[in-house]
Amino acid sequence: MTRSNRTLNRVILALVGLVALALSVAIALPALNAIGVTVTTIDPLAAVASLELAQPTALTVMLAASALIVIGGLAWMLSRGRGRTAVLHTEAGVRLDAAVLDDLLRAELTAVRSVSASSVSVHRLRGERVAAARLRVVPGAELDRVRDEVTAAADAAIARLGVPVPLVLHLVRGR
Repeated sequence: MTRSNRTLNRVILALVGLVALALSVAIALPALNAIGVTVTTIDPLAAVASLELAQPTALTVMLAASALIVIGGLAWMLSRGRGRTAVLHTEAGVRLDAAVLDDLLRAELTAVRSVSASSVSVHRLRGERVAAARLRVVPGAELDRVRDEVTAAADAAIARLGVPVPLVLHLVRGR
């Protein structure tokens, strides 16, 4: 999940929370009146009318600002979510899947005892495809040696693949 997806999810959750809060207040007001608690309510239409927003310039400014916010929000939402992909490389109608690099890297990592598991994912970054390998390193491993062995294994896997692909190695702690 990308940061933009998380942000959009949080905005949606905040809006759902505000709607739920408004509904709970709307449900609670009659109950409070029934038990004898007096609550003064404000008529929103009368409040808006008292602000004298009926002037054409004020309405035009509000409409333009609302349209700008909606268009900006739509543009932001439509430009998100293009990060992860399954296709590693495409050439002459032949598609290489991310699983190919994953299998090649796992085969090369069999000699590296300090890595217990690995996975490869491909992301689009500024129009280019970049592979990211997540490697689980056993506790107590010497990280300099692991880095050198993993780098050599990754270079061998990319060489066997035959396609130059940028590869980010992410070492994580594991068992």
